[in-house]
Parts: sequence; C-alpha cells; structure tokens
Amino acid sequence: MQPRAPGWAPDSRRSSARVFAGLPRSEWYGAAPRTVSLSRMKRLLCLVLLGCSAMVSAQSVATVEPADERRGLAFSDRLVLDGSHLDHLPVTGSFANVVSRVLLPAISSHEESMGFSDIEPERFSITGNSPLWSEWRLEDLNLTDPFFDGAAAFKVPWLFVSELELLQAESPRHRFGGGVRLGVAPRTGRPRRAARVGFSVGGLGNTIPFAERISDFITTAHTRSRATQPEEDRRRFLGRLQASVLDSGRLGRFTLRGAAEVDGAVRHHLEFPGPERAQPGRPYDERTLRVSGIAELSPEDRSWKLYALSEYRQRDHLFTERRFSRAETVGQQSGGVLLGFMKGGLHAGLTFKHDRLTPTVPDFSRELFDLDGEGYFPFVPTGSMNSVRFELGYRAGDVYALSDTRVLGWSGGRTSTHALTYLGTPVGSMTVASRPTTTLIGSHRVGYSKSITAGRLELAFDGYAVVNHFEAAGSRGLVFPDVGAELQGVWHLARAFQPFLSFGKTPLSITSQNALALTPGYFSATQRLANGRFMQALGGDLTTIDPGFGPSVYSGAFGITSRLGEKWKVSIQGIAKAWHSLHRLTFDGPPEKFGHFSEGVFFFDGAPTSYRLVTDPLHETPYGGQVQLEVARLRDENGYFTFGFSAANFFGHPAFGNGPYGNDIGLIDWLGANPNARHRSLSNTDADRAFILKWLGGLRFWRTLWGSFAVFYKDGQPFGFYDTFVEDGQVAMKRNSNRGSAMQISSPLIGWREDYQVEVDLGLSYDFSLGAGWNLRVAGVVANAFDLGNEISERFGPPFDRSALELQLPRSAAVTVELFEPADLSR
Repeated sequence: MQPRAPGWAPDSRRSSARVFAGLPRSEWYGAAPRTVSLSRMKRLLCLVLLGCSAMVSAQSVATVEPADERRGLAFSDRLVLDGSHLDHLPVTGSFANVVSRVLLPAISSHEESMGFSDIEPERFSITGNSPLWSEWRLEDLNLTDPFFDGAAAFKVPWLFVSELELLQAESPRHRFGGGVRLGVAPRTGRPRRAARVGFSVGGLGNTIPFAERISDFITTAHTRSRATQPEEDRRRFLGRLQASVLDSGRLGRFTLRGAAEVDGAVRHHLEFPGPERAQPGRPYDERTLRVSGIAELSPEDRSWKLYALSEYRQRDHLFTERRFSRAETVGQQSGGVLLGFMKGGLHAGLTFKHDRLTPTVPDFSRELFDLDGEGYFPFVPTGSMNSVRFELGYRAGDVYALSDTRVLGWSGGRTSTHALTYLGTPVGSMTVASRPTTTLIGSHRVGYSKSITAGRLELAFDGYAVVNHFEAAGSRGLVFPDVGAELQGVWHLARAFQPFLSFGKTPLSITSQNALALTPGYFSATQRLANGRFMQALGGDLTTIDPGFGPSVYSGAFGITSRLGEKWKVSIQGIAKAWHSLHRLTFDGPPEKFGHFSEGVFFFDGAPTSYRLVTDPLHETPYGGQVQLEVARLRDENGYFTFGFSAANFFGHPAFGNGPYGNDIGLIDWLGANPNARHRSLSNTDADRAFILKWLGGLRFWRTLWGSFAVFYKDGQPFGFYDTFVEDGQVAMKRNSNRGSAMQISSPLIGWREDYQVEVDLGLSYDFSLGAGWNLRVAGVVANAFDLGNEISERFGPPFDRSALELQLPRSAAVTVELFEPADLSR
C-alpha cells in the first residue's frame, strides 16, 4: 500500500500529486503527463516508433513518484506541476501553452505555440467536456471569467505561481469543477524576489526539407501538394515583450507579497472575407496589451490569506479565434479586480469585471460562402458588460457548502445592418440589435465527502444536492434542483498492480453564454431577402423555455497503475462518458409552420419565427470514450521524462459550423433550430482527437545547464463539408457528410480528420550565481523547431478535395532573462 502524506485529508490541497515540492535547487527538473490518440495505420506505426525511441532515450533519465498520488478520471485527480518544474519546461510564461502542451487530459480548442493565443479567451476541454465548463482557480478562489465561460478573468503573474494543477470534475476527492488551479503558496527554491523580461518573435525560416515526404507518409498529400495551394503567409508573432517583477516583505506582523506583469504583443493575422476559393489571404496586424498585478497579505503562519488581483486588457480584434474576418471582429477593453479571503475551511471571493466591446466596422457586409465554415455567423452584440461574481465556500469536517452567483449587467449597443451576399451577389441583409439587460446565474451546493481505507481497499465518496438557476427580466428562467455523486475505489494489491475504478453523476451548472442567449433583449437579429421580404428572426425575445431536467455528466473509468521496479511507472485507463439532458433550440412548432421543404432542403416562407428551449432526448445523448496510456521514467536530479498517448472518440449534435465554436456540445445556437442543421449532425465534437501524443523530457547537461524538449501531436480538427442551395433568392446550407465522424468514411477521407499537427519545442537554460543569494537565469526556447507546414484550417466548399486554407503557426523563438533570489523556508 502506498503511504499517505502526513496530514492528508479527503479534500486537503496538500494531498495533490505533488511533483518537486521542496527539492533543493540541484534537483529541480520538469515532468508531466502527456496525451495521444488513434486513427490510421501509418500514423499508428509512426507513433509506436516514437514511443520506442522515447523509452530508449530515457534510460539515463529518472523521476520520483509522489507518495500520495490520487487517481480519478485521469491518471490522478490532480496533475500538479511545481513552479520549479515550470522553470525547466520549453515554455515562455503562458499557462494556456502549458495546459495545451503538457497536461494529458486537456485538449486546447485554439492553436497554441509560444503563447500565441495567450490573450484570447482560453478554450480547452477535459476528457471530452465542453470548454465552457472548465474553471480557473486561484488557490480555492474562483478565477473564472463571469462573462467568458471557460476562461480566466485575470492572469496571475507567472513569477507569483508556485504550482499549476489540473483538476478533474468527476472526482470525489475535491469539491470544485474541472479546470486549472494556480497555487501561490511560497516554497523553498521559488523566487522570493525576482525580475524577469522576455522577448518573442515568430515566422523564423521556412519548413524543413522533406516536409512533404514526411507528411505524405503519415497522412495523404502534403498541404502544398493539393489542388488549391495554401496561403504561404501565416498567422504569427511579429513581436512579444513580457516583463514582470516579484517582491516579498514584512508589514508589521504580516507578510506582504506582490507581483506585477506587463505583456504586449503584435500578432499577424489573415482574413478571407470573399467567396473566391483560390484568393490569397488579406494580412492585418493586431496589437494586444495586458497589465496585471496581485498582492497577498497573511500572518507568518499563513492561517489566513487575503488576496487582491487586478488586470487591464486591450485587444484590437477579439474573435479572430473564431475565424471572423477583420471587419467582423470587435475591439475589447477590459479591467477589474478580484478580492478574496481564505481561512481554514472558509473561502470567499468577489470579482468585478468590466468589458467594453466596440465594432471594428459597425455595418460590415457579409459573404455567406465562408471559406472555412468556422466563422459562419459573425453577428455578435456590442456594448459594455459589467459582471460580478460572488463565491462563498465552507467546509466543516466531511460536510461542505458552496455558493457561486453571477450578475451580468449589459448596456446594449447600437443597431447595425449588414448587407449579405452569396458568391458576390446581393441576397439580403441582417439587422442586429441589443438593449440593456440584467442576468442572474447561480449554483449552490451542499455535500458530504469522505475517504476511508479498509485493508488494501481505499474508497472515496462525494454526494451532494445542488440547485442551478438563471433569471432574467422577461424570461421564465431556469431552476434545476439535482443531486450528484461520485465514487472511487483503489485496490492496493501491490506496487506493481493497483487497479482503480471511478463512476458518478455530475450535474452541470448553467453557463453565462447560454444564459445570455436566452436573455430577452441581449441579442436579436432579423434577416431579410434582397427584395425586403422577411426571412427569419433570432433572439431571446422569441424563445419559450420548457421545464425539464438539468444536464449531467455520467462517467466511469477503470485503470491500472503499475510500478515496474524503482525506476519505471506505467498507467493505463479507459474512460466512458455521456452528457444527458443538454439543452438545444428548436422551432416552436413543426417546421412547416415557418417554411417548406424542397427536395429535402428547408426554406423559410416569411412567417414570424419563434423558438423553444428543450433538452436532448435520450437517443441523442452525446457520448464517447477515451483510452489513455502513460509511461514515465522516475526522476533523479539529472533529468525527467514522460510519454503519454490517448485515443478518443466523443460524439454528439453540436452547434452548426466548423471550428471550436461549432464543434461544442456545451453551446446552444439559433442556427441549430433549422431542420437543415440536424441533417447528418451526429459528429465528433472539438473535444475529440483520434490521436494525441505529449512527450516531454529534459536533461541537466552540466551544473545548472538544462536542455528540454516537448513533442506535441494531434490529428486534425473534426471537419465537415456543406452543400449550398438557392431558391427565390434564399440561400440554404446542409451537410453532405458527418463532421469528422466515424459514421461516414470514404476515400479521400471526406468526413474523417485528414490532417494532423506535430510540433517540437526545444529549450535551453543556464543559471549564474551572482553571490549574496542572487541568481541570473538565461533561457531560450524555439517553438515548432521542425516546421512541417501542416494545415490549421481547410477550404470547406466544393470540390471537396481537403485543400488547406492556412498553415500551422510557423517556427518562433523567445529569449528570457530572470534575476531572482530564491526563498528558503527552512530557516
């Protein structure tokens, strides 16, 4: 049986799978779980060869298993990277990059290299869940943005973080939802005072020789070998500057710690606003700026902590991540503050955030033939959002209570009218309006959790009652009382054989984006044909909400963790999940009430449209499964190594369109009510990747000279093709293949994920001792060092030849210099 860490408790933050805490500086290293997936035979052969070479190369490297590792719906409930571990990863201060490249269960919905998408609202899923359900936490305090679900409201300065932890939502060993927790407790070896500056630049060099031959072997023809050539100009950093400072000191009988960070970048983008399939992309640049700061006040024994975190953020072109064209994006300015208090089992947090969204081009025109099908519906309301989140939690023994309340106050914006064209021919207009609204969203939970050990069997249980609700003026709102429970068992038969089993029912709270979509007045749109005839209207004003059940995740996992001698660890597990009673929009009545079918294609007749919010029937419940494998060489002071692989398939009826905002089962969308959108809608979600590989290693070459590498592989984004139909000036679209689905495979692979991405990041760092306890660290990182020039988006119109639209982010490099004084808490 594995020994327990001293002071372990079922919900103790110290019970995490702690890696490197308290190691002397000579033993700092980095290691973490990876992921991978499953698809075609040639790809599998390549990945097996990579894995074999990884095991051979790891013979001189080692690691140490944490004494109290916890298993849940991943290899552990809590996958933890210590702050000193982050020092020796080939990353550049981006938490989104670490989550994307390192943590096995997390799949990023944005292309991420060298922190390129760092300032965008984060979108990553955990073991198949919608990215909207991911949380961010500062210790126990909820750091999630009240307005942008799944993203952090503010970024904690990199120097202030002592550990990064991935939590599993369907776990009985903690109270919180799945997501990322940032630990900030001071640790020996972490900086007590520091100053750090880094500079990044992208677009360095071209693809490596033989890139086409490599891709032709792993998949089909390279992107440059297809019928329509991809745009050689690529999205990339033009330059990024990051600077941060950290200080700690005494304030009377208290300890005051603080950090500040400035992050400014110029990013290069491309837009494809016209219908011409072979047109070159139009380049434009975006400037981003983020200034954040944090302060912590506590007594010397840290029996309580008081936090203040603030940030200002500015973006020129919000929604480039949705593949909107430059004119369709909006400018964003945001700022706010989080105040938090923690003492024993009590934590309380208050977040205020102001977001101002201004149109880049107020009355832009829109071409309905979208070249990649990702930004198909770019009409979003603009105005100002004042959002407040209040969280209160308390735990006494095995009983706990949690309450989370959000208030979203929207100012509304100007009415805009957008001309619509199809293949350059006028086909009508879309008028978008928004008025002031107030939306209240809450989730309140009372539960009991406990962990017991009986001989070699260890059981953990969490049972709770929860009420999720949403209210807005003019709407009947939603109230969902529910119950949840998770149970986990670990059988400690031997160090070389420890099977575990987890299963449970986890209710899902109501997301801000869905609540706003149902709020009358927040968004309304009216589409008319070129002759002025009414076609359809969209918005919360037109929606009736049916009573029903709240959505829940039903999950189960089985696996085995094995120690092979003193140096190797192997973990394997299978996960099965289903998401029942998810919400979707339908017409309020039969489709014939609003239009007619012509040869199976639905067209509107001009009757006033109305909608109804319903829950998915049982036979349309999204479902899926995942198999994960991890092989780790246990560490010593000279290096680290982890190889992880996963194969996943998650199916559902997600929103209309391609891309991360189309392949998401957590979204409700107005276009999904159209019967055309239900045609061949059973598809892979964006949380699904048939192949994921994350392979990380590092070696201390000499004294404090460290080299590290991260290999990241994923197969292509689930993608679908569409046919377009025109009748009396009205344009309608239907899928001609299941999007990225195993339900339909032909050759070439129309409907399956055809392309892949592989990136190799390399890092090198050296610490100089300056005396008097101060050190200077110089580090360099090269991201996507072996640039293959694979695609990140496709052309979705006919002919359906899988031609690439854009290539992956090119090679980039960063240099950082850090002056720091390590803390010594042993004194």
